[in-house]
Amino acid sequence: MKRELILGIGGIACAGAIIGGALLINNDFNFLKKNPEEDYSKKIEALWFEELKDKSKYSFCLGEMDIRSTHSDSLLGANGAIDYTSKEVAVFNKETNRLYVMSRQSKYGYKGVLSKALDGAGLNAPVIEYGSLTENYGKNEMPIRLDYTNKYITTDPEVKNKQWIHALIGEEESLGLPHHGCLGVYTLDNSIGKDLLVGGEQIIINKKCNESLMGASYDGSFEYNCNAIEYKQAMEIIEGYKIEEDLQNTKKKEVFENNEEVEVDSAGERRIEDNDNYDSNNPEDVKKAIEQMKLEMKADQTD
Repeated sequence: MKRELILGIGGIACAGAIIGGALLINNDFNFLKKNPEEDYSKKIEALWFEELKDKSKYSFCLGEMDIRSTHSDSLLGANGAIDYTSKEVAVFNKETNRLYVMSRQSKYGYKGVLSKALDGAGLNAPVIEYGSLTENYGKNEMPIRLDYTNKYITTDPEVKNKQWIHALIGEEESLGLPHHGCLGVYTLDNSIGKDLLVGGEQIIINKKCNESLMGASYDGSFEYNCNAIEYKQAMEIIEGYKIEEDLQNTKKKEVFENNEEVEVDSAGERRIEDNDNYDSNNPEDVKKAIEQMKLEMKADQTD
């Protein structure tokens, strides 16, 4: 082999070793290490979860929210029925006197019509909304469910994901937030025969939704109950929800192809089916469909 070729190969190998060494030094072996910020946040979270073991400061309960109501909006010309549920792990902070949502699974379904004016004629478009969401919250992210000091409960605490509902209006699809189903805050009464609030360990609240705000009105019910669980149980449920949240966030969004039915899980597994066989351009048929939805909801509430 020629001397020049041998020298050339040796020079390339030497240069590669020098460059590689420099990269290792400059990067401080970061490619072998985890993200320092990620490690730091995990340590903070671990310390917080350890702090939550202190029974003198914290207690836990397993909560369920159920909103069933009809919704109408005179400005938008919308009418429909809402079925909105949530199962959650809540922590009661005895120092702040508040109940916070640590982790939750929410499911939502809506069926109705949207009235539009087109060239002087009325047009009623069928509307279907649906979605499910699992979220977990860090120490400074937890939404307030109930405030004992100020005596209020939030019916639909804020979520991190602002685009979790699929809305189908006719053949058009979009993403957004759900209708609340009931107004966002209710004042609580802990007197005998009223709301049952026992130190964050057992909570039973039943409210009627019969409210109007800025053209929108709701008629139905809001129910919330939360029963005490131990720290270990709470952590086990949260770990399960974390796995589901990871799967949810990595899974590809499926296109809603079937406009005839929406599955909604609540206390029992219910299915809202679009079997009304009405003409959405006929005002009388639309009115009958809305009345039928109201009757179905009242029947569900008496079961």
